[in-house]
Amino acid sequence: ARPDKDELVMYQCHIGTFTGRNDPGAASATAPGTFAALTQKLDYIAGMGFNCLQLLPHTEYGGQWGYNPRLMHAVHGRYGTPEDFAALVDASHSRGISVFVDLALHHGAANLNSLWEYDGWAEDANGGIYFEGGGKTDWGRSFAFWKDEVREYL
Repeated sequence: ARPDKDELVMYQCHIGTFTGRNDPGAASATAPGTFAALTQKLDYIAGMGFNCLQLLPHTEYGGQWGYNPRLMHAVHGRYGTPEDFAALVDASHSRGISVFVDLALHHGAANLNSLWEYDGWAEDANGGIYFEGGGKTDWGRSFAFWKDEVREYL
């Protein structure tokens, strides 16, 4: 059963760093920092009294922590496959653990981003329809939130 929102006890987790390193409970055949490794730790999380898992960004990204998104509809390849992610969510739900995901929607990476110059327009390297005039941040170009195309996409 899904906990009521006023009864959530949330455990925030970065998939890439939570499991496998100096972890006596991790199966040696499972790669650390993956959806599969985190799935193996769900009983541990539930045993501490948490009924909600809040995942830091899990979509394909550049950098270290996931806050520089490149492919908004793909899971980060180092963490596993879409099926591995679905198995994590299903296993969480079977234990009564809700799952929240953190999305970085403030900006997007220019390198290897499928949306960068998606429409083929590259004047002044402005990023095309999704980023044109969005301004620069320390982490990448802001989305052009005032555009209908961006609001419809996000």
